[in-house]
Amino acid sequence: MIKIDKNNIKLIPRIIFQDQVLLALEKPAGIHVFSNRNDTKYSVCDWLLESFPKLASVGDSSAPAILHRLDRLTSGLLLVAKNNDTYQKLRDAFSKGMVKKKYLVLVHGNVKEDLDIQVELGSKYRRSKKLYPVIKGGKYHSVQKANSLIFPIEYSLGFTLCRVEMVTGVRHQIRAHMAYVGHPVVGDGLYGKEKRLTCLKNRFFLHAFEAQFYHPISKELTILTCPLSFDLVLCLQELGMKPFLD
Repeated sequence: MIKIDKNNIKLIPRIIFQDQVLLALEKPAGIHVFSNRNDTKYSVCDWLLESFPKLASVGDSSAPAILHRLDRLTSGLLLVAKNNDTYQKLRDAFSKGMVKKKYLVLVHGNVKEDLDIQVELGSKYRRSKKLYPVIKGGKYHSVQKANSLIFPIEYSLGFTLCRVEMVTGVRHQIRAHMAYVGHPVVGDGLYGKEKRLTCLKNRFFLHAFEAQFYHPISKELTILTCPLSFDLVLCLQELGMKPFLD
C-alpha cells in the first residue's frame, strides 16, 4: 500500500522490486515524477534522491536514474536504474520499443472489440498541455507517431475496463487515443468528460501495471507487475467488476 508521510502530508512511493542494478517503484496518483521550476511540490525524484543519494549521478542530471515518465494522476509501475550502465542499456531498450508497458484503464462507453490505434499526435500550440490527433491539412507542433493496442476486459454500467499495450511511448498517448476513438478515460477532464465516479477522488483511472524487458545483467526476460491501488479496486467493485486480472 502507498505510504503517506503524515508529518509533511507527502505521498511516498513504495519499492516493489529491487536488485543490484534496478529498482521498481509503485507511484501513487497525485505526485509528479519530476519537479520543475514552476512547481515546488514533492516529487518521486525528490523522494528517490533522499532515499538513494548516490543516484544523483546516474543518467540525466535533470532527471536522475528514472527511466520513463508517468502523468501526475497516473499510478503504477516506475522503473529506476541504479547505475549508468543499466540506465543507458534500458533507455536504449525503451527507444527501440523493447520494453513492453501495459496499463489498465477504465473508459466511458462499451469497447466491443480489440483496437489497434495508429494515430499521430501533436500539439496545436507550442506549449499546449493537450495533444491532438493529427489530421491532414492541420497545423501541429512536435508531431509524433503513436500506436496503442486496446483489449477490452469487462463492461459494466456504461464503462469498460481495458488493458492497453504501449507500442510507442508518447506523452498522454493513452488518454489522447482513447478520447479519439470516443472512449475517454474516466475522470480525465482534459481529454474527456468531467463526470467522475464517487470512488475516484482527484484522479483518473489509469494504472501502469506491467513492464516486460530483458534484464541488463542476466539477459533473461523480466516481468514486473504492480497491483491496482486500493482506490481503483474499490472503483471496480462499485461497478460490479472483478478487481484483479486472472
